[in-house]
Amino acid sequence: MISQCLAEISGDWLTADKKGVIRISLENETYQGKIVSSENLPHQVNQVILKNLKEEQPNFYYGSILDPETGSEYKCKIEKREKKLKVRGYMGIPFFGKTFYWEKVNN
Repeated sequence: MISQCLAEISGDWLTADKKGVIRISLENETYQGKIVSSENLPHQVNQVILKNLKEEQPNFYYGSILDPETGSEYKCKIEKREKKLKVRGYMGIPFFGKTFYWEKVNN
């Protein structure tokens, strides 16, 4: 069962560099995220970069993230913080990774 907290990550999110927007939506009991606009990578629009996000703890979601520049896929941990997402891509354990903050776009 998908919790109400998980539904709050749906919508459009401005990337950390403020040059792209990622749309997160529910797809078959998990959440997916795709690029809907990008100044840096316009040829990547509509590419899915977040897959299989599931809530494992309140406000914490786990799945995978694709680096659209390299094509590499990593594990992903997302923490919902009011109108921001703390997005961490990593290999192995979350300690060894990179964190970005995405801001909610008011639709």
